Amino acid sequence: MGNKKASFPIESTELEGMGTVSSGKLVSHAIFGNGEIKEIAKWETGEITVNVVFDKCGSKWLVPEFAKLKEQQPTHKSKQKVSIFKRLFGRNDT
Repeated sequence: MGNKKASFPIESTELEGMGTVSSGKLVSHAIFGNGEIKEIAKWETGEITVNVVFDKCGSKWLVPEFAKLKEQQPTHKSKQKVSIFKRLFGRNDT
């Protein structure tokens, strides 16, 4: 059996292309999709990992250098209200 390595939580870390990030930051991964950073840990070896809870596949611990996380792009869930005139006639008579 291998030796277990100890880790301790840290407040923030640098992610390539994103600058300094901390828990609560919304990120995106090419395979896992959108998620939120919940924890950041530094290991005895000096390696840093981030725990990201993804919308579709749950929690994953990732090494930032390999994960290629990106800042999550805002979703356009809420559309502007359009008047009935614009929808029917292509103009807005309000």
